[in-house]
Amino acid sequence: FSSVARNWDRAYPGAMRRAIFTPMYAYLPYCTTNRYPQADFRVHLDMQMQLLATDPGFFGLWGVQPYRSNYVDEEILNCMARLLRHYCIEGETERLSDAPYLLTHIQNPDFADGTEGWTLQPAAEGSIRAEEATQFGKFIGRYYRGPDTFLVTERHAGQANVVSQRISGLVAGRTYSVKMFTGDYGDFVEGASKRQKHGAALTIGGAELLEGKPYSYQEPFPTRGRQGSFTDKSPFWLNYHQQAFRAQGENAELRITDEKCAEGQKVLYTFVEVKPYLMAEDGPGR
Repeated sequence: FSSVARNWDRAYPGAMRRAIFTPMYAYLPYCTTNRYPQADFRVHLDMQMQLLATDPGFFGLWGVQPYRSNYVDEEILNCMARLLRHYCIEGETERLSDAPYLLTHIQNPDFADGTEGWTLQPAAEGSIRAEEATQFGKFIGRYYRGPDTFLVTERHAGQANVVSQRISGLVAGRTYSVKMFTGDYGDFVEGASKRQKHGAALTIGGAELLEGKPYSYQEPFPTRGRQGSFTDKSPFWLNYHQQAFRAQGENAELRITDEKCAEGQKVLYTFVEVKPYLMAEDGPGR
């Protein structure tokens, strides 16, 4: 951001006083600038806005225009509204939130280290495995790149696959969310996909689940990248999962299962994010 201001001012002295800065806050596929589940995207936005408000290179900046609202969910839309009021209307220079940038509630959220940190209950030998596909992170809409790793489960008759991990570092009474991408692995390999909800699901044990949108949903989203036979006209369909919950103690249990999948169906999983969730009634430091 600082180099942008310097370069524009060098080319057109006083340019920032006539500029509207456009931070990208797209948060839903496709596309999403929330690329890494081990970083809190709300804190990322807060850090960006604080720099615009305090860096001398942006002195006199004419305005800020976030891009773009139809790619965000209710929580992030609410967050950006608060940031605009805090920095651009009220003129504050201190961070709006005291939340840390790094998220450490779970380990290995993108399966970049295989299945390390996860407890596996496979339905059969080899029915749970970690994989990688070239440019996969970019293909599914992480703007403009991201990890290319994911987990795959294959449903077997009579028994489901279960992948779980303890969520740690919670504060009792605070709200959090778990988010996840899934895709039909068979469709991905074959190069043809259809819009549908997958039988894969995530649940949280030892916590109070918040029901109804925007707290709990599973929605299909298309990719728009070109990979193999997939294009923006013939996309690979993802499912975007979210479950918000209120912590009852320091720990909870995250459980991912393909229990509702058809026999033989293979599902891929990536971007498992656990972070604090901003409720409408939360104060600025949450």
